Amino acid sequence: MIMKKLPFVIVLVAAPALADPISLRVAGAGVSATALAPKIAAELGADVAPATDACNAPCLDVVVEAASATVRFTPASGAPRERTIAIGTDRDAWPVLITLLAGNLARDEAAQILAGLPVPVPVPGPEPVGSPADVPDVPAIPAPAAPAPTVKEIAPPKFAASADDDEHESTFVFGLVPGLSTDFADLHVRHDLALHMAIGIGGGLDGFAIAGAADIENGSVDGWQLSGAVNVARDVDGFQVAGGVNVAQSLDGFQLAGGVNVAGDTDGFQVAGGVNIARDVDGLQVAPINVARRVGGTQLGVINVGGEGDGVSIGLIDIVPGGRTDVEASVDDHAVGTLLLRHGGHHWHNVYGVGAQRAQDVSATAREDLWMAGLGLGPSWEIGATTWDLEAICWHVSPGAKYETNLSLLNQLRLSVGMKLGGVQLVGGAALNVFVGDNARAPFLARTIDPTTPMDDGVGVRTWGTLFAGVRI
Repeated sequence: MIMKKLPFVIVLVAAPALADPISLRVAGAGVSATALAPKIAAELGADVAPATDACNAPCLDVVVEAASATVRFTPASGAPRERTIAIGTDRDAWPVLITLLAGNLARDEAAQILAGLPVPVPVPGPEPVGSPADVPDVPAIPAPAAPAPTVKEIAPPKFAASADDDEHESTFVFGLVPGLSTDFADLHVRHDLALHMAIGIGGGLDGFAIAGAADIENGSVDGWQLSGAVNVARDVDGFQVAGGVNVAQSLDGFQLAGGVNVAGDTDGFQVAGGVNIARDVDGLQVAPINVARRVGGTQLGVINVGGEGDGVSIGLIDIVPGGRTDVEASVDDHAVGTLLLRHGGHHWHNVYGVGAQRAQDVSATAREDLWMAGLGLGPSWEIGATTWDLEAICWHVSPGAKYETNLSLLNQLRLSVGMKLGGVQLVGGAALNVFVGDNARAPFLARTIDPTTPMDDGVGVRTWGTLFAGVRI
C-alpha cells in the first residue's frame, strides 16, 4: 500500500560527503526548512542549515506546490541542477521523498554513474591478406569520445491497477450510520455523492457529502462536506461546512464552522464563529480567536496568535512569537508626552499607549492636567537602517484625576521613522490630531474655545498638527 503511493524511485549510489555547508530554503505549505535540514544533512553527510534570507551557494531550493516538489541545487561552482517530481497527497511521505531527491541532485548521482562507465575498447579486425606493401594506407578512425555526464529525469514507476480500487469506489451511498447504509460496514469506499442521516464514514469524497451529525472521510476531499455538527477529513481541496467543528489535515479550500476549525496546513480560508486553529497559515483566518504556529497569510479576529511574524495579524490583541516588540517614549511640540508599546509581525503591528500633558506646560489659564489611554495599529517598513511606521491611534482623554465619561476622543494619524544608534533607535515624526468632544469644557477644547460659547450641534472638533521626537528600545 505504501509502494502504491510512491511517485518515483531514486537509485542511490555511493558518493563522497559534501565538504561545504549547504543552505536550505523551502517555500510552500506542508514542509519546512527547519524539519528538512537535519534529514538532508544525514542523507548527504554534510552541514545543512535553513537560509534566513538569501540562499548562498551551495544552496538547495525546495518549492512545494499542490502534489509536486521542485528541487534546485546550486553548487559552489558549476551549473545548477533542477528536477520536479510528483510527491502525491500523503504529506507524511513528503520529507522522505524530498530528502532523497535533494541528495540525488546535490551529489549529482546520475552523472557519477555515467562517468564511472568504462569507455568501449575497439575490437581489432582480421589481419589483411598479402604483404604490407599490398595493403593500401587507411586513415585511422579515432575512438568515439565518452558521452558527457548528464543528470537524467527520474521517471515515476508505473504500478498496475489494483482490483481493490474499483471495489472501493461508489457513485452513491445512503444510510443512517455505518452498517445501516448501502456501503454496509465497508468504511473505505470513496463516493461521488453521500447522504447520511446521522453519521457517515468513507474512504474519500469526489463530490458532495451531507450528514445530520458527522461526516468523516479517511481520504482526500475534492468537493463538499456538509454536516450539522462535525466534519473530519485528511486533505481538503474544496469546502467543509459544519455547525460545530471542521477538522482537516491540510486545506486548500474553505472551512466554515459555527464553532471551531482545525487544519494542519491551510492555503485557503478558515472562518469560524469561535476559534480557528492551524499549523501553517498561508491563506486567511477569520474568527474571534485565531491560532497558528506559523503565519504567512492573514489573521483577522479579536485575539490572534501566530508565529514567525511574516504574515499579517489584525486584532485587538496580537501575540506573535518571533515578531516585533518595542517600547517608545516621545514628546511633541504641544508638550504631550506618550509611552507606546508596539507588538506584532514584521509588517503589521498593534500599538498600546498612555500619554499626559501638564496644565502648566500649556498656559497659565489651563487648570487641569490631562491623561489619556490609546489603542491603535498600522503597517511597518524597513528601509536600510531605518524603520518607518504609519499608525492610527485613538486616545480617550480625561482631565485631572477623574475618568471622563463623556465623548472625549483624540484621533491621531502618526508617521514616524526610527534610526538605529547602538542598542536604541532615535525616533522622529509628525502627527495629524483630531479631537472630538461633546461639551466646551472637554479636554483640548476648553483650552481653545470660550467655555461660555455654546456649540451648535453639541459636538466640538479641533484639528491641529504636531511634531514629536523620542527614543525607542
